[in-house]
Amino acid sequence: MKNQVLLFLFVGLVTFSACKKTATETTNDSADNTTPTYTVPDTYVFGSNMNYTLATAHINMAKELIGYIRSTHSVTASIVLDANKLKGMFLNTAGSFTDVSLSNAAQSLNAKMNDAYGLKSGFETLLNEIASVSAGTTAAQNGTPGKLIGTNSSGTQSAWLLDKNGFEYKELVEKGVMGAVFYSEAMLLLKNIESYDNSTVVAGEGTAMEHAWDLAFGYFGAPAAFPSTTTGLSYWGSYCNSVNAAINSNATMMNAFLKGRAAISGKDLGVMLEARNTLVVTWEKFAAAKLVNYLKGAKSNLALDGQRSHNLSEAIGFVRAFRYNSAKIITDVQIDQQLQLLGNNFYNITSTAIDQLISNLCSIYSLDASKL
Repeated sequence: MKNQVLLFLFVGLVTFSACKKTATETTNDSADNTTPTYTVPDTYVFGSNMNYTLATAHINMAKELIGYIRSTHSVTASIVLDANKLKGMFLNTAGSFTDVSLSNAAQSLNAKMNDAYGLKSGFETLLNEIASVSAGTTAAQNGTPGKLIGTNSSGTQSAWLLDKNGFEYKELVEKGVMGAVFYSEAMLLLKNIESYDNSTVVAGEGTAMEHAWDLAFGYFGAPAAFPSTTTGLSYWGSYCNSVNAAINSNATMMNAFLKGRAAISGKDLGVMLEARNTLVVTWEKFAAAKLVNYLKGAKSNLALDGQRSHNLSEAIGFVRAFRYNSAKIITDVQIDQQLQLLGNNFYNITSTAIDQLISNLCSIYSLDASKL
């Protein structure tokens, strides 16, 4: 009986110790059976051997490219885009960027763009088309590309540059880059994270595994003190923040980024992989949540050609982006189903199709549309 009591106390002590949480993560997953000990910081600051400037450069390249296209959205001015400048920003040639540091960068959006689904191979053609349409004077309408000036969801006037099927050019470029460059690259880095060396330290970058994780964080587009600080959010980070109230995405993403990076430095593969899996799942879910939000906006503004086209162009960009995640929750068949519902002409979409899209996505991702 005495031995049974001692055994019970011992099991209870072990159980309590396993549940105790401190600022330091300790596990026993290292190859030499020692217990890694490391501290998870509150911000994404990991000393001098940390670098995600390449990801930041790609984000800043996109900002200049998309900002240039957005200049055509003036309600009062007629802006004609230079096709060579557009392509120069995509290819990073001819000193096309206002930011000289970007022109001097050794990389380009073109070089990093995933062409698995043919986007990259047609991107220069798309940019040529945008420039050509911007030079025209015909108003956009069903079957005719051009500039559409109309009422937005706030009841004021806005302008959109649309193709003949009501797809917004700015969003085709923006969501194309977000999916085929930022999301694709982040998912690839996280997928292969185990394969990177975590022994040899490169000054200013850390190990190859640390650097790969840092780049994935860079493509997320959040400041180091996120979510306490939301100033400076870009693209995916901004969308994550916009649906945070509904799905608590901010803390989930940032905690996983911090924990995983600390675990890499602490040689704790198990914790790093748990964090990686959390990032992959949550990133896809907050994208789906924002997609539902845009679909709801499209339905609410179905009679407003410009606003509806804008919301649907955002939405289809998110659906297409899912394809760049090999570990995605949504299946390829389901992606095709959503694309079929969105159709090839946004002037013809129905509220019934949008309702079905919302229902499908909420079912796939366990989302509550009323909160989005």
